Amino acid sequence: MAESLSKKMGKGIFWKFFEKIGTELIALVVSIILARILLPEDYGVVVICSIFIAFFSIFFNHGLNQALIRKQNTDDVDYSTVFYTEVALSVFFYFVIFFLAPVFASFFNTKNIELLTVVIRVIALRIPILALSSVQSSIISKKLEFKKFFYISLVGTILSGVVGITMALKGYGVWALVVQSLTNSFVDMIFLFILSKWLPKLTFSFSRLKELSLIAYKYFLVGLIDTIYEKLRELIIGSKYTLAELSYYNQGKKYPRLLATNVNGALAGVLFPAFSSISNSKERLKKEARKMLILMSFILFPCILGFAVIGESFIKLVLTEKWLFALPFLYIYLTVALFSPIHAITRQILKVEDGKAFLIVDLIKKGIGLVALLVSLWFGVIYIALSSMIVAFINLIFNLILNQKYIGYKVIEQLKDFVPSLLLSFVMSALLVLISFIPMAYYLVMILQIIVGVIFYFVFSKVFKLKGRNLLLSSIKSLTKKDAKN
Repeated sequence: MAESLSKKMGKGIFWKFFEKIGTELIALVVSIILARILLPEDYGVVVICSIFIAFFSIFFNHGLNQALIRKQNTDDVDYSTVFYTEVALSVFFYFVIFFLAPVFASFFNTKNIELLTVVIRVIALRIPILALSSVQSSIISKKLEFKKFFYISLVGTILSGVVGITMALKGYGVWALVVQSLTNSFVDMIFLFILSKWLPKLTFSFSRLKELSLIAYKYFLVGLIDTIYEKLRELIIGSKYTLAELSYYNQGKKYPRLLATNVNGALAGVLFPAFSSISNSKERLKKEARKMLILMSFILFPCILGFAVIGESFIKLVLTEKWLFALPFLYIYLTVALFSPIHAITRQILKVEDGKAFLIVDLIKKGIGLVALLVSLWFGVIYIALSSMIVAFINLIFNLILNQKYIGYKVIEQLKDFVPSLLLSFVMSALLVLISFIPMAYYLVMILQIIVGVIFYFVFSKVFKLKGRNLLLSSIKSLTKKDAKN
């Protein structure tokens, strides 16, 4: 059983990773094309709208659907009860946003309040669309069928990208981004219905809703705190500074998030249901946590440090020089991303081991972050970003200690598991810096840096026998073989 779960987790991580990274790469191409066509101010409008969508989406991403995954024995009564509850909530939330949109729009530093009001009302349609497919997403996650998420996201991203680019080329401006977002959500919903093979039944249980709510509220509160904390910086920048500055901040943050947040999302999406199934064995939890930390560090660290070296060339080449003001934010959030593997694993361990501690620890971390934010907001947007980096380092210390406390994963063991990949990545990035002095066109230098970096990292990871390399190769190899038990 342990072997079967380990294989399921390996396959799950692979497909969840490629669902996140693969589809995000396509989304990145679409975003790059749109960024070259549209103005930073257009992006600023959509970033503002995403703040409200993210807040109301917590109810469907971090609430009852998480309880469905956590509960050991679920049936159609549970699923249908959650489905009808979430749909009713989503309709209520949409009308709240619709009628309060002018109030929300007036809060931000923009001259076109009327446009922002209409955009908020239209893009908020994503909320009921999300609610309609939340249960289906939970069912697929619970079964660890993450390959389905990959195909769903792939189709949605491609179709919505075509729609967005077409509208941008025809001069629709900010509406290209709005319709792209809605199309993506709608296509995802349709395919989640099809691939989950589940439809709501005409049944509802208040007792089941109460039972699931008692499980869900901790995850909901943490999701609420997370989202408020995450979006507070953008909220402050949008209200205190210009939409252009908000766009530069968001663009600089976007690409590190492509790496870190999506790796974390792959981890969280697989580890929570997998860890839940072995929550009665700390030894097995520690074993799987170690594997995931080694594997994710091996994948993530060279990507982050390599990207830091080619960052300026990347922006000039793919986004054009009008986006170079995003470069400082890119460096800052790449640094933050280095701490993300341990953060992701610790969160999933606490969710499984001690829901109350999960909430308390998150409150403490966010409290520290809030203090740093309140101090930094008076000095400029760059200092707001720097406060994230300081908080990420403090959180790293918390996470190392918590992993030791809850599953016996000692601090020295954690350091031994991720430091080798980090050191080799630093050496690789130093080599890439030297290559940058070669007198060639900057885009040719960037291509050379990428090729040399990949070759150097994989060759020397074999020379120094990094465990992450073996785990990566075995995970890929396992995907080519059918697991008889699956």
